Amino acid sequence: LTYYFVWPKKIVVPLAPLHQSIIDELHRSEPAGVLYVQLIETKEVDKGNNYCRIVLGGTEKKSTISTSQTPVWNEEFQFLVEDPSTQSLFISVRDSRPEGIPHGKCGVCTIPVDSLVDYYEFKSTWVPLSEAKKGSIHLKILYKPFHSKGSDNLNQQLARSTSLGSGDISPMFVSAPSSNMLSRKKAKQSSSVLIKGYLFVTVHKARDLIIADFNSSDPYVILQLGSQTFKTSVIFSTLNPVWEQSFEFQVSNPDEDVLSLRVMDKDTLMKDDPLGDLEIDIRDLREKGGKLT
Repeated sequence: LTYYFVWPKKIVVPLAPLHQSIIDELHRSEPAGVLYVQLIETKEVDKGNNYCRIVLGGTEKKSTISTSQTPVWNEEFQFLVEDPSTQSLFISVRDSRPEGIPHGKCGVCTIPVDSLVDYYEFKSTWVPLSEAKKGSIHLKILYKPFHSKGSDNLNQQLARSTSLGSGDISPMFVSAPSSNMLSRKKAKQSSSVLIKGYLFVTVHKARDLIIADFNSSDPYVILQLGSQTFKTSVIFSTLNPVWEQSFEFQVSNPDEDVLSLRVMDKDTLMKDDPLGDLEIDIRDLREKGGKLT
């Protein structure tokens, strides 16, 4: 009789060990630098209602739509660069059309990031557009690495670990370029904000957290800087969670901004419980060379 029934069976499938290079890649969370792009204008582009689609790696940004036959944008964008030796900036000039109609392509260009590494000021250039009969785009570009060749690596220059109660994070402050490129972006709730730098935070792990549930906790971390808020994932049923998650903040006032971190316990039916708090002054982080203990 049992032949005619399908019984649940537990099948254990061993996983092949990961090569060390794959493990290193999975743990690589620190960017190599920031690419600043000023989109100035285009000329001799055939169609109107143009906008630009700008892509680096998995990050895509778009300019506003210009109705002029000779569009001038003067818009600024920033991209995190993981590997300047392999990544390229891709720009596509497109023609905006009514909803439901595919947008037309007016020309494209590609700029390898490694062609910019020897420039210490903004490179102003007219780039010809391919896949078009004519046309070019005016850009000002600067690649700013987080550390130069021959210097200590990023982990040695900046904070490798900071005590979060009984946990570890890596805060890193990077100044924006000179004042003529301080980017103005619209804040989520209000007017434009002057960006003076970027804060990169990696939440590594926590240890010996308090028990908030029956015999364990379900911890996660809330990170806040001004109106910017991020959360890590929830690690269930542990007092020693490991996150290894990274976040990026825009810093408008490095002399007064404070990074706040709160470890929380996730509850399903009740309000989440706080497990610990930490505040880091960006000013202290800068004055101590990025290292806090």
